[in-house]
Amino acid sequence: MPNRRAVIQGILGLGVAAGTRVLVPGMAWGGERLRDAHGDGLVGGSGLLEALPGKWPLIRRTRRPPNFETPLSYFKDWLTPNRAFYVRYHGAVIPEIDGREWRLRVGGPSVQRPLELSREGLRRDFEWVEVVAVNQCSGNRRGLFEPRVPGVQWGYGAMGNARWRGVRLGDLLRASGSR
Repeated sequence: MPNRRAVIQGILGLGVAAGTRVLVPGMAWGGERLRDAHGDGLVGGSGLLEALPGKWPLIRRTRRPPNFETPLSYFKDWLTPNRAFYVRYHGAVIPEIDGREWRLRVGGPSVQRPLELSREGLRRDFEWVEVVAVNQCSGNRRGLFEPRVPGVQWGYGAMGNARWRGVRLGDLLRASGSR
């Protein structure tokens, strides 16, 4: 039985081999502008591309909270560039976090040895691993629904495939003696 990764790689491979863009049937590619099959502009949006700090121009869905969609042109490669990855934020206020002061706390009734780790402690004391995986907002394509439903009116770009890096949750739980 093929796993999810094999299926996705197979679909991507078919699209590359055929020289087509099979991920979004009925859509046309047009530089930084996503056109629907009729050429009417960005699906479900105003066509505004805006660059957030550290990002390339993305399709603005809402300004506050910030919700920005990846233009389809960035899906030509199998990995979505980090600077083009969609932005989904639920809170109205984005907290300012000082990375030197930030701490991860692992505790609770099932923890035998509560932990408090800094970023440096995570980097120093735990193995870092990488995994390639798709991340998709559950509302992806919501802007195409009929009848319209509440929420951010995403087109096709509230998703991406990226290389994720960090420590394993299981390693943190083992270090805390979680049961």
